[in-house]
Amino acid sequence: MSLACGSIQYAAPEILKRERYMGEMVDIWSVGIMLFGLVNSYLPFEDDGQGLSSVLRKIQLNDYTFKPGLSPEIRDLLTRMLSVSPYAS
Repeated sequence: MSLACGSIQYAAPEILKRERYMGEMVDIWSVGIMLFGLVNSYLPFEDDGQGLSSVLRKIQLNDYTFKPGLSPEIRDLLTRMLSVSPYAS
């Protein structure tokens, strides 16, 4: 797929870089972002006003933190959902 759409905080890195992507993989990413927001009350990769490049940098560095007290199981699930796809270049 190649259509780029969505908010930068929810879009997978492949979409942000305007690369071809696997629809199922980017859907898992977006659901991971929503689940992260639901259990933490904030999004993992907030736009700090510097736009797309800032969000991509945070994604590449796995620059997010969990709210204290989350179970190891939900942390593991979210970490796996928010890992950069091996198909992304």
